[in-house]
Amino acid sequence: MPFFNKKPHHPNSHHTSQTVSSSNNPNHHRTRHSHLPVPVQVEEAYGVARKHRKLEEYFGRFGFTAKGVVYCLIGGMAAASGISLMNDVEDEGDERVDASPQGAFVLVGGVLFGKGLLIALLAGITFYAIWRIWEGLTFQGADATFSKFKNFFQYRLSPLVSACVYIAYAYYLVRLLITMYTNPGGEVPSSSDACLPGCWLDTSTGRVGVVLLATAFAIACITQLLNAFTRKWYAELDPYRIQNKFVRGFILALGHIGFLGRAGIFIFVSALLWNGFADWVEGTEEGEFDDDEGGEVRTMMGSGLNMLRENKGGQITLIVIGVMVVLYGVYAILLGVWFRRFPTPPPSGKPLRKGRKN
Repeated sequence: MPFFNKKPHHPNSHHTSQTVSSSNNPNHHRTRHSHLPVPVQVEEAYGVARKHRKLEEYFGRFGFTAKGVVYCLIGGMAAASGISLMNDVEDEGDERVDASPQGAFVLVGGVLFGKGLLIALLAGITFYAIWRIWEGLTFQGADATFSKFKNFFQYRLSPLVSACVYIAYAYYLVRLLITMYTNPGGEVPSSSDACLPGCWLDTSTGRVGVVLLATAFAIACITQLLNAFTRKWYAELDPYRIQNKFVRGFILALGHIGFLGRAGIFIFVSALLWNGFADWVEGTEEGEFDDDEGGEVRTMMGSGLNMLRENKGGQITLIVIGVMVVLYGVYAILLGVWFRRFPTPPPSGKPLRKGRKN
């Protein structure tokens, strides 16, 4: 059995704890260690039958680990690009670094055993997408103390949207692997968002899509900022595995800094889209539109981060965001391997509906 599924010894004999009884159910007890920031025990999370929970945990852990690896690569590429610019080292052919999942996949494909690594990443990303669909459809994490809208947005809509994003990444990986096997050395396939925002600005429907995407990334930025400056995600951590104060402090610091790095990515992608829309408006007034911002970069994320290349302040910001995103990747890997709870628990410890027993 994989090491990350071994449950640690219950620490009641070593740590001060208190028992809280539920007024609704006198037989139900919830133990909370006074020094831990999260509920130690929660009622049965809704949505996943007990017989399926181990399978769901495997999907979630493998997927989270793959997600962390991807973010480590994205952050490393962004930071390396900023450092090279600060040192006046231009990329060969003055091509801009595509610091995005697709750019990371292309980078991995070019190393020794790259195809095997890409296949492993494809499996992990597919598992992550399946887990997010499972999480969204079964309404895991829905909290009895939250409003209907908050539960719907956080535990139904967000997981399903995230799953769609990772399905798109998996699809790109499949196309990349097919190209590598059938046409070694051939042109790398472009991403589905390679032409954004310019190619969407030709039609009214496309322009609405650009505005919606820009707004969605702005909302994603706000969501990550809330994670960076609040404790709303602490309930996802397994309290028995973060009892050591140094381990706990390390994990929490990685999380807060990492979420701030993700917010940085999302705000610049949103800015790229808004800038493209504003350029279209100005181009319409002047009778022209120039869509050559992205250079050789193939994705929205890469193009958004490359907006920071033009001056020293932007280059420093690019390095800082890159480092923070690497830390988020490390955080996601550690959660996947050991520190996260599955299924997703409600933050207050009180699920919207009781869990399934069978």
